[in-house]
Amino acid sequence: MSSFEITVFVIVVAGLGFALGGLVMTRIRREMLARRVLELDDARAYAEALIANSPDGFIISDDKTLVLDVNEAICRITGYSRDDWIGAVPPLPGWPEDELERINEHRQKMLDGEFVPIQIEYLRKDGKRIPLMLTPGMLKTRGGKTHFFGIVKDMSDRRAYEDKLKQSEEMFRRITETSSDAIYQLDNEGKITYCSPAVTRILGYLQDEFIGTDFRDHIVPEDLEKAMEGFRTTRMGGEVRGLDFRIFNKNRKPVSLEINATPMRKGSEVVGSQGMARDITNRKKIQDALRESEARFKAQYKELPIPVYTWQKRGQDFFLTDFNLAAEKITEGQIGKMLGATAAKLFEDQPEIRHQMEQCFNEKRSMRANMLY
Repeated sequence: MSSFEITVFVIVVAGLGFALGGLVMTRIRREMLARRVLELDDARAYAEALIANSPDGFIISDDKTLVLDVNEAICRITGYSRDDWIGAVPPLPGWPEDELERINEHRQKMLDGEFVPIQIEYLRKDGKRIPLMLTPGMLKTRGGKTHFFGIVKDMSDRRAYEDKLKQSEEMFRRITETSSDAIYQLDNEGKITYCSPAVTRILGYLQDEFIGTDFRDHIVPEDLEKAMEGFRTTRMGGEVRGLDFRIFNKNRKPVSLEINATPMRKGSEVVGSQGMARDITNRKKIQDALRESEARFKAQYKELPIPVYTWQKRGQDFFLTDFNLAAEKITEGQIGKMLGATAAKLFEDQPEIRHQMEQCFNEKRSMRANMLY
């Protein structure tokens, strides 16, 4: 074979190689393009399904804000049908007269490229006004066209929640301001984070003076461990009921308080405690005076020169519960062995004595009787 023939053969083979390579690359590009189209179709289908099933309303308009499309939610929220929306231009359905100026200002900002949410009082087709939050945005198509969209959220439930929250806060404020008991809150370190105005009446501190201090600094030292036990209980998630201890007022005089407290939680975490503190100083004084009076009476009772016995009515009988020194003397100490005995047993042969005891108890009056011992 001549050298010319060899050269031609090589060139032909090389040309076929380039041609085959070009066909392969074209096929690969076509397959990649087809996959890309499928991916775009899938993405579009996903976006359309997301918008169609969203609880929030969607409005899509052209660059002049003429409405091109809406989802079902916008019809449900506003009461206007799809036909009412498609092709509409500002002012759009439901824009109330008293909101037009503010809405138009916001629309102009959107046309200028500034996209910020706005809340309006929207007028539904049935005449009911509802709060709506409109969040605008912009998108460009592959062909370079500009479209605006708006996400519309019905704020009625949130408004109702906020109204209830305000009512609850107002009720709490009225309770705390008028309650004779002090309402307080502590953090987990024992710092006072809140106290109601009653703290001024009970302890003499202004609220600003008391808030921020450590509760331990106000406790009478002898009662500190008792107060700390209650504090630890609430930190562990428990409740405290009827805990009493003494606390110094602003003049460093002790005041007796009765505490009911519960933990404050954020989720499952205990972040502090809150409670009510009642001033029981006068009650404590009365209780102490009563105990002193009872002690004096008991001393006098014990020292009376005549035998005295104390009986307690239980059910249908009387039980011997106490006696004085004269009774112990006249019985030569035997009466001590009879404590807890019933009148039915002790006066088994003297039913008239049990009858007199019944009369005395029922008629609430003193009676005299002679008896043999």
